[in-house]
Amino acid sequence: MDRRHIVGLAGAAVLALGTFLPAISAPVIGTVNYLGNFQGDGVIVLVLAAISAGLVLLGWFRWLWVTAIGAIAVLSISIAVFLTRLSEAQADLEQELAGNPFAGLAEGFLATTQIEVGFFVMYVGAIVLIAAAVIRRPAGNASEVPPAQDE
Repeated sequence: MDRRHIVGLAGAAVLALGTFLPAISAPVIGTVNYLGNFQGDGVIVLVLAAISAGLVLLGWFRWLWVTAIGAIAVLSISIAVFLTRLSEAQADLEQELAGNPFAGLAEGFLATTQIEVGFFVMYVGAIVLIAAAVIRRPAGNASEVPPAQDE
């Protein structure tokens, strides 16, 4: 196995591992991983990681661009949707709980809802897959002498 294979398999493993790590944390709910609780996005990223590993084993490194960019797109859309929904919930909360003595408690819960390490790990895995796609094939053994050409 050469360096490209090792880097590619490591990127696929890190991408897959990230789906099982905490992606979101909220005060009442706790931590939520990306695989089980985001309506299929985690499954898409896990499948992309498996496809990436297969591509590496087959030696089709150019196709890693597709899986890595696909994973980055799915992750970015998920984060954008999460942040949009969180912002909308905060705005709705301010309107609905105006004058309510427990409004500060509810705002505190939303303020402590955050993105966790799982997203970071998945992005790192996708970037490592891109690195595997970019790494050039080894030029061969340095001790090999090119054949002499007759003039």
